[in-house]
Amino acid sequence: AGTYSVNGSAACPPCDVGTYNAATGAGECSACPLHTSSVEGSDELTDCKCVAGYTSTSDGVQCSACDARTYKAVTGAGECSTCPPGTSSTSGSGQLKDCTCLPGFSNLPGFSNTRADRGWLGIGMDGPDRPPGGAACAACDAGMFGTAGSADCQVCPPNSDSCSGSSLCYCSPGFKGDDGGACTACSDCTSTVTFTVTLAITEDD
Repeated sequence: AGTYSVNGSAACPPCDVGTYNAATGAGECSACPLHTSSVEGSDELTDCKCVAGYTSTSDGVQCSACDARTYKAVTGAGECSTCPPGTSSTSGSGQLKDCTCLPGFSNLPGFSNTRADRGWLGIGMDGPDRPPGGAACAACDAGMFGTAGSADCQVCPPNSDSCSGSSLCYCSPGFKGDDGGACTACSDCTSTVTFTVTLAITEDD
């Protein structure tokens, strides 16, 4: 078991990673179920365990991707963990760092930036202000904005403003220009400012 033989060969090499063979004697190794893997030389179906980012209730069965806003960093059966407050992830995430800040938010004090995504800034897991349960993100203040690739929230350009949690700035009354761009004075533009606020709703499990 855990090896295979082809065409009656006396040599029995171990089954490859991601396969298993529970039988003795000649025969080929079987592929593990979808989204599972095994170590070299596995001799039981239950040696096939969920890969990171996938979940099941037991070993040796097909695994399902962790839902969005969750992650699973360990292999094998078990539940996915919820991303920290103010962060989200894509389906099938296999690491805590896959939980990145939502649009318009930035890293908290004492954390190092790991990734920015549409106005929210990802944070690391080091620092004296590490909150219980892992990382978290805070909204950029009014008059500031967060963009992809930034290390922190940035002050809006002259003659523009923003609401809390913004990923770009809008021109102040009496000025015109593209949102997020330079704003110039105008005499023929209205003073009405229209903008959209996106709220991030998090759940504490």
